[in-house]
Amino acid sequence: MTNERLAGLEFRRSIKRSKEVKALCFVALAQSGELFDDVTILENSDMFAIWPAEIGLECPRGTIVWDNGKLYRAMHDIGAAHRMMRPSESPTMWAEIGNPADEWPEWSQWIGIGDTYQTNAQVRSKDYGNTTDTVIYRWISTVPNNIWKPGEYGWDKAGVHVAVD
Repeated sequence: MTNERLAGLEFRRSIKRSKEVKALCFVALAQSGELFDDVTILENSDMFAIWPAEIGLECPRGTIVWDNGKLYRAMHDIGAAHRMMRPSESPTMWAEIGNPADEWPEWSQWIGIGDTYQTNAQVRSKDYGNTTDTVIYRWISTVPNNIWKPGEYGWDKAGVHVAVD
């Protein structure tokens, strides 16, 4: 092999290593929770690992993984006792990283500091104040740090939610 071909091969290897290092840095910074918003994370979602369903995963708070076609972020350290609980089946341990294009994301139960709804936040949900109603409505939060279920307190109905596929 000529020196020119060897140099070209080494250059391609170095580009590949550089891309791998950049991806590792992005994932580490995204999982730290301090640098990137969910929009940026979703734009680079191909960099995150798929949930290892066969073996589970022990991981620190902030870890981001794919499960059942969606991205999830660990809200707590995931220890040995919970390592086999899939993110898509464990809403108390994992938060879905939603689609920022979704104007009316599905309401989710308050779990801890930092995940309350602020005034004018928009969600879709059933009416928890009316147990016989199965319609999905759009809701707007009327109070800051809202931890209540739509229909109970702190929400105004903004109409019926019509899913667009």
